Amino acid sequence: MTRNPPDPARVAEARRLYREMGRDAVAAEMGVSPATISRWIGDQARPRGRRKRDDVDDGQIVAMRDRGMSWREMAATLSMSRSGTRSRHAAAVAADNGDPS
Repeated sequence: MTRNPPDPARVAEARRLYREMGRDAVAAEMGVSPATISRWIGDQARPRGRRKRDDVDDGQIVAMRDRGMSWREMAATLSMSRSGTRSRHAAAVAADNGDPS
């Protein structure tokens, strides 16, 4: 399917509204699908992939686990998800062992 290029004025309006309303509300307001709004706002939307909490140090996560804290306790203490603490711990330990993943 070939799409016509969007009107730059409509894209600018969608971007402005998105800061105030959110994707679904902008789509309803402009009479387009939410997917269209996602395409138009592009870089304004939340980036895909892992978001690292800059305020939580990987060393802190490793130290907490080394002290015997459970993933649940760590997550509650750090205001993170359990899977987030586990993945950050795994990445930190791998980096310490020289594994770039």
